[in-house]
Amino acid sequence: MGSSVGRKFSYCLVPFSSQAGKSSKLNFGSHAVVSCHEVKSTPLLTDDTFYYLTLEAVGVGEERIQFSGSSSGTRSGTGNIITDSGTTLTIEPEDVLNELSKAANNQVEGQRAEDLSGFLSLYYSNLKVPVITAHFTGADVNRSNFR
Repeated sequence: MGSSVGRKFSYCLVPFSSQAGKSSKLNFGSHAVVSCHEVKSTPLLTDDTFYYLTLEAVGVGEERIQFSGSSSGTRSGTGNIITDSGTTLTIEPEDVLNELSKAANNQVEGQRAEDLSGFLSLYYSNLKVPVITAHFTGADVNRSNFR
């Protein structure tokens, strides 16, 4: 399908909590341009197997944690994380996760708790969280972008 649409597509997914009457959009080819002041955009790269993004850093409150990425991504060496819209969890390299855990522990208001499933290493109850920002190439995304 890629060659028939000029290898271009875009989508805008509205939150489940959005007002009735708003719908998500999926555009192909020349209609794949999305522009307005609220749009955040970052290059989507591919190596014909996976789609990659370049995550430069993660911010926890005012603290910025650089993300070197343990993978070189595409053949050109760009892109350091695989994006998969069908996956619920995000898995970070251990060094980045350790830095995120330290930053969260310093800024989160709540009680650290044990995840009874044993799956999550960072788990809280009664939580007040600082703004967490994903700093992608060309786009800084945090929860304020979805209000």
